[in-house]
Amino acid sequence: MFFIRNLGLPFILIFAGLVAMMGLLVLSQQGGSLAGWAQAARAIFPWMIVLPASGALWVALRLLQIWQWRRGTLNGGCPRCTGVMAGDRCRMCGHRQ
Repeated sequence: MFFIRNLGLPFILIFAGLVAMMGLLVLSQQGGSLAGWAQAARAIFPWMIVLPASGALWVALRLLQIWQWRRGTLNGGCPRCTGVMAGDRCRMCGHRQ
């Protein structure tokens, strides 16, 4: 549950971006009645790399926080484990305030 709580949303962003890029790639290769959409897909495709790239950056930042937390150098707001608080719940131990 620990890794799902910390890394679930960034990995969903990565996979959603990759699926969207594959869909745009398939759409850009279509002809006939979808030719108008193909031009739009070719224009949007280079910008879709932002989703997986931002997800990968988010994963890297979360892994850095996990590494700092396990070393004991993370100064979060959790009174129980010094983890990072997300709202009223700790992302590291799940403790609620």
